[in-house]
Amino acid sequence: MKVNSWLVTMAASTVLLSGCNVEEKDDPETGGGSSQNDNFKSLQVDANSEWAYVDFSTDSEVSAGDDWDLAFQSTSIRSNSTRTQLALAAPQDDFFDSGEPNVNVWTNATAGSELEHLLASYSVDDLEFSQDSIDAVVGRDGVEFYEYVPPMSFSANSDAWWLIRSAEGDSYAKVNFTTVNYDPTPGVHAVTVEADFFVKGSDDAEFSSTAVTWTRDEDSENCFDFDSAAVVDCGSDAWDVQYASINRSMMILVNGGYSGSHQGGVFVTDDSVPSNELYAMEKADVDGIDVSTLEEGNFVTDAESTENMFYNLRGEFGSDYNDWYAYALLGGHGIYPNFRVYAVKETDTDDVTLVQVVNYYNDADESGHVTVRYRALD
Repeated sequence: MKVNSWLVTMAASTVLLSGCNVEEKDDPETGGGSSQNDNFKSLQVDANSEWAYVDFSTDSEVSAGDDWDLAFQSTSIRSNSTRTQLALAAPQDDFFDSGEPNVNVWTNATAGSELEHLLASYSVDDLEFSQDSIDAVVGRDGVEFYEYVPPMSFSANSDAWWLIRSAEGDSYAKVNFTTVNYDPTPGVHAVTVEADFFVKGSDDAEFSSTAVTWTRDEDSENCFDFDSAAVVDCGSDAWDVQYASINRSMMILVNGGYSGSHQGGVFVTDDSVPSNELYAMEKADVDGIDVSTLEEGNFVTDAESTENMFYNLRGEFGSDYNDWYAYALLGGHGIYPNFRVYAVKETDTDDVTLVQVVNYYNDADESGHVTVRYRALD
């Protein structure tokens, strides 16, 4: 269980980069579009605006509510925290010289010349896997929905309230957690969460004075739709809040484009110092908010954790030389992949897929069209 509050606020922004496709399009190993080879498969996704989700077990792009392994948006990549673990199999160290990019190596590398790294032999025992996490907005300001008392006791932080916008973006709920219990019995480790939602529907003039209650335990779904006051399938589009346990951390997620693909979010106070932004409030403060005056920028959603593999590798060699690519090595706006190989392990099956990003452009030279090629680790 997470016993320390999130202390890092991370605002992620991506720029849709355009320019010359720096990878030759006639290279038969580029794998543009969706194709298969005796040794590997490839898939291209449009990651220009919304997140694009890929499931390697079905060789397809899927929706956010389906089982997926990696997701792509512009130059950002993330893994499914609830399903996969990641390891860096081939770091491509020769692309760097004393911490600086070796421009000659980087700009002359091609999908064909770097295919050997995807096809190389790797031992699962030699790979160091880690599970990505999520920077949940509930708790990001240091105020969790629970209180922890060592060595293994939990209770609800009933003094804290949150104003949450629904996935549809047209209704709101004042949310207060009333119960958090943890059963540490070996083989059980069950968590029960209860919360009250005072809802203002899209056609309501005011918030309801009577709460609808969400009860989450080990025998129920982890997602709740406060408009219908119903526990719902987390694979649906309807959920507004979700309970998740990631890296032994208890989290409440919102369906706002990162966790889920919709318009949910948590109200954030208007504060000029990001580190002082508040999401949790006292009841009197949340009661005093007039939601009719609120705008898109008043709500914040979950984001990528700075502990994640793809995030940690960003800025490793400077801001322009990120995890899987470099930008403008020869001027202009070109994105150059370094053909690193990542190992993606499905935690339920221990199946491992080796993945290599080989292009950021499609055949029409349009940016944001990411091509990956991949193979099952033998």
